Amino acid sequence: MNVPVLETGSTVIDFEFSPFDNKLLATGGESGRVRLWKIPAEGLTGLKSNVTVPDADLLNHNHKIVTVNFHPLVNHLLVSTSGDMTAKVWDLNKNADVLTLRVCKLLDSVRQVITQTNVYLGFY
Repeated sequence: MNVPVLETGSTVIDFEFSPFDNKLLATGGESGRVRLWKIPAEGLTGLKSNVTVPDADLLNHNHKIVTVNFHPLVNHLLVSTSGDMTAKVWDLNKNADVLTLRVCKLLDSVRQVITQTNVYLGFY
């Protein structure tokens, strides 16, 4: 039996499900894109073919994505860190980045964004 998969178009480095919607998945990887996927209520097993088009494609990083994290208290915010030495806060209501922070080293967590920039984003 073949189970359909999400075809992201590049190697996925990090992914996370929304704490507010367990069917909303964010992926980030080699392409430098953050992609949002709505998983059908019946899951992928109910589909006849692979999913190749994301529900949203967030562009603006110039290098691979290192991390993606949903805000634990605000359902429309997501942060991504990248090899381009930036962290971006995304407003998912607008599908746009609303804040870009330049960092001095490659970050592998949102906590490091807070520590390195002395900016409190409210991510845990």
